[in-house]
Amino acid sequence: MYCEEKKFVREKFRKVLCICIAFLAVVIIGRLETLIGIKMESYAGSLLAVGVFIAFYSAYVRIKPLTRKDWFCFSFLLCLFYAELIGFYVAGDGVRNRHDFSYFYCILSFVLCILLSLPLASAAEEMAERLPGCVSGRSGKKWTGKKGFLKYFLLFMIFWSPFYAAFFPGVYCYDIPWQWRQYLGHSYATWNPVLHSFLFGAICDLGNFLTGGGADYNSGLALYSLLQLAAVAVSLAWGCVFIEELGIPGRMKCLMSFFFALFPIFPLLGISTTKDTLFSVIFTIAAVQLMKLCHIYKPSDKLSRKTAGAAAGCAAWMVLMSLFRNNAVYGMLAAAILLGVFGVAALFFGRKMLFHILGRSSAALLIAAALAALAGTAVVEISHAAIDNTGEILSVPGQQMARVYNYQYENLTEGDLQRIEFYYFEDALRAYVPDIADPVKNGWDHEAYEKETAGYYRLWIEMGMRYPKEYIVAFLLNTQGLWHMGDVTSAGIREAWVELGFWKPVDEEHLVYEHSLFPSFKDLVLEWNSERNFQKIPIVSVLFAPAVYNWLILFAMLIAAVGRKWPALIPGIFILGYGLTLLFGPCILPRYCLPMAMTAPIYFLFVLKECSKKERV
Repeated sequence: MYCEEKKFVREKFRKVLCICIAFLAVVIIGRLETLIGIKMESYAGSLLAVGVFIAFYSAYVRIKPLTRKDWFCFSFLLCLFYAELIGFYVAGDGVRNRHDFSYFYCILSFVLCILLSLPLASAAEEMAERLPGCVSGRSGKKWTGKKGFLKYFLLFMIFWSPFYAAFFPGVYCYDIPWQWRQYLGHSYATWNPVLHSFLFGAICDLGNFLTGGGADYNSGLALYSLLQLAAVAVSLAWGCVFIEELGIPGRMKCLMSFFFALFPIFPLLGISTTKDTLFSVIFTIAAVQLMKLCHIYKPSDKLSRKTAGAAAGCAAWMVLMSLFRNNAVYGMLAAAILLGVFGVAALFFGRKMLFHILGRSSAALLIAAALAALAGTAVVEISHAAIDNTGEILSVPGQQMARVYNYQYENLTEGDLQRIEFYYFEDALRAYVPDIADPVKNGWDHEAYEKETAGYYRLWIEMGMRYPKEYIVAFLLNTQGLWHMGDVTSAGIREAWVELGFWKPVDEEHLVYEHSLFPSFKDLVLEWNSERNFQKIPIVSVLFAPAVYNWLILFAMLIAAVGRKWPALIPGIFILGYGLTLLFGPCILPRYCLPMAMTAPIYFLFVLKECSKKERV
């Protein structure tokens, strides 16, 4: 009798607690709406408040104690929900174009995200455990080997050919005129990868030679665009064949392959002269090679010749990719540090086998990063390239101080203004744009920085301590496209989703010009690209947000953690290691995030297949 009464009291207390939690959620949402400009009275007396109360009460009445796997899912959901709430908040005019940033909003939204994530954690854990079952068993391998690779390659090239014809001879934009001028003058600089500058110039020369020479270099540009488009197809076909060989069911393989064939970022950047495309190609091959290595590696076995060969090949691709983007080395270092931290944590919890796997992976990435740094130094020495990309790493500090300069101008002393203007020209500071650091970065005084380097960092720290809100907002706005799926600014930084303009030739002896073979399709793509009409289409528009691919990779890592397939985390950490370096760059553009878009679907299916196995580490 006593036990029944105790159970009755506990159940009543639980229901009262659920009522309090539901009421707290209603109040928090009301306060959040008040902070973003909606009157509390309009919300409090609406059916929306009643619906929120009922939804939270029903969810918490049914909630069960969370397991360890549930806590993994809770952490993922908490980060996802918080990123979206903060993203929508800082994108609003009150924060973006003024300085109304509120710590109170951040705290309340964090509490709300906790209340949202707790009841959903068990459902997310159940989903994470069920998804690998969708790829369990064996599936018919139809497109494997050389023939399968050729089929995928031709599939992509056929679907992408209208873009090549429409923008023939290619998309000649971004930094390529300067890179071509460096090639012609044999005077290189490290602002752009030296190897990419040389490769573009050499291929243009080859195309021009094959068509009889002269000042018309359209054939050279067309050859470069075609070869680069083919390289994108090769890397994605390579990944598709790997997924095919794992035995993934046909519907999932078709979904992935048609995503690669139909999503326009791949052909548009495939024919673009930007350096990011070839880097993404090599990055994808390196990531797939790393997945293959994690797939065949057995912790209990000795290092076999097959495993050693795969590891060496993977390292070689990593070294090569670092020559096409300067921050690739920092991405490998970030991944190595993360793997090392997780390895130490595994040792702390008594998981020696896992410690050895993660420790070896961390050491391997450190070696690859060291080799990449040596290779990069060798290229600079051989080409006698001038090092001129120092200001790139100061993008975030420049944005932060420029925001303080513009939004706290009346509160700054004359001495403060003079110190900031010592390192940045006044016109550049006034040209501050929240989403891109280029206007401020281009006004950075390198000579002043070299003269008073320590003073620059003292000034940066001092301004940050006095105006921390401005620093936080400047960082969030500059990186929003990387973590906020609702972001629309990353698609408008260049007044288009991807830049498709055609720049002027370098001189009269190296002429390139637009000669569309499919003008009606080109006009359609240009209108769709500049107007960004895809952002008005629900669900579909999410595919165009760079952040969605980062969250897909994180979700795949969550599935691996729930399934205790720890080696499957390694490729995900490698991919996101590069993503972390973008947080300190000048802006977030779709072309910067192309490596994640190319690798995320492949990695997701790889993790599902790995987690469908019974053995665990």
